[in-house]
Amino acid sequence: MPIVTSFLKLCNYVCSSSIVKKNIVAGGFLSLLVKTGSTLLGFISVVILARTLGAEDYGIYTFVISVVTLIALPTQLGLPQLIVRESAKYYDKKDYPSLKSLWKWSTKLIAVTSLLVFAIAIISYSFFNDSFEDDFLEPLLLATILIPIIALSNVRGAALRGLGHTIMGQFPESIIRPSCLTLFAGLSFLITDQLTVYDAVKIHIFAAIIGYFVGGWILYINKPSKLSVVKSSRSRNREWIMSALPLAIISGLQLINNQSDIIMLTLYRSPEEVGVYKVVSSICTLVIFGFMAVQIVLSPKIAILYSNGDVKALNDLIKVGTRTIIIIALPVFFVLVVFGEWILETTFGSEYVSGYLPLMILSVGRLINAAFGLTTVLLNMTSNEKINMRIVMLSAALNILLNFIFIPLMGMSGAAITTVVTLAIWNISSWFAVKKKLKIKVSPF
Repeated sequence: MPIVTSFLKLCNYVCSSSIVKKNIVAGGFLSLLVKTGSTLLGFISVVILARTLGAEDYGIYTFVISVVTLIALPTQLGLPQLIVRESAKYYDKKDYPSLKSLWKWSTKLIAVTSLLVFAIAIISYSFFNDSFEDDFLEPLLLATILIPIIALSNVRGAALRGLGHTIMGQFPESIIRPSCLTLFAGLSFLITDQLTVYDAVKIHIFAAIIGYFVGGWILYINKPSKLSVVKSSRSRNREWIMSALPLAIISGLQLINNQSDIIMLTLYRSPEEVGVYKVVSSICTLVIFGFMAVQIVLSPKIAILYSNGDVKALNDLIKVGTRTIIIIALPVFFVLVVFGEWILETTFGSEYVSGYLPLMILSVGRLINAAFGLTTVLLNMTSNEKINMRIVMLSAALNILLNFIFIPLMGMSGAAITTVVTLAIWNISSWFAVKKKLKIKVSPF
């Protein structure tokens, strides 16, 4: 376990203050284990679905999940990030009435918006029923059930992370859901010897439902006991909405950056090519799994340190976090570049080998994202989300424009090049914004 060993040595060597050591070594190590398990389970589920469905059906399944994820976005209104930030502040100051009010308000708002978006999706189906093939529409209609589940699960996880329960906040979505997805997909294939797109969507829904209820139970047993006895404070609806709107726009644009390549590939290329690209894109997330683990731990801590004006501890925290992310990302990057073709053929089958070039290109983009990714977290957690919003708006517009240009010409490779260019501009711009606004240099040195 060289990564784990390096992780512990790194933390013990560079963490000079007790708060940094406590945050990174304890929380970060456990978060790394959870994220490693999540990445492994997600990878196994991709292998099972990609091999059993085949490239064409897996491409359709990928398109359906991408569309539903985009549709679910308006229901969240940027609240998960707001809840992490504000819950951390209220809990640190023991302002339980405000914390209770925030949770009640956000849950009601998301429940209403989820049902509204779900209803619009169902009505839209009746209008476009004759415009698309049933292979796309029927799984897509079924997948709309995921809309409220995704939104409420994200808010619940955000509440747990805001309370400092970073591991428990990740557990339902990072371990329970992918475990169920992997188990159900494997059992279904063994029992029926075949798997359709419709079956895969049903399995995804069942796994999400189980993860949602497990997460609800975890939040119930970990919430502060005083929340049961205090009354909610006067709701700060206007204040929260004004803070959430930039975060909502940022989340939406980030999701566009992440999903537009899949959707536009579906418009211009065959489902087989979409399926191959999705497999390649999923593999490349291995490069940033260290970043995903560390940023979940650091987000509430950044909000607290910034609120308390502890700039030195905040700088130390970012430096250690960046070093940890890079030391995890580099070995994964080199493995994918050197052995990527062999991994694709051995793990997924010969029909996926055509994705090797996009795999190398995307790996570069993910490495850039890993090195600079904490800049976005810093802007969001220090109430500078409007700066981040402008940067993400620019990168999202560029992403769509370049996809329109390169995908028709180059297919998967064009989508990969667009992703790398967009990630580079986004992360480097954020780095300069953090340096100018917060006087923090996001660097391992």
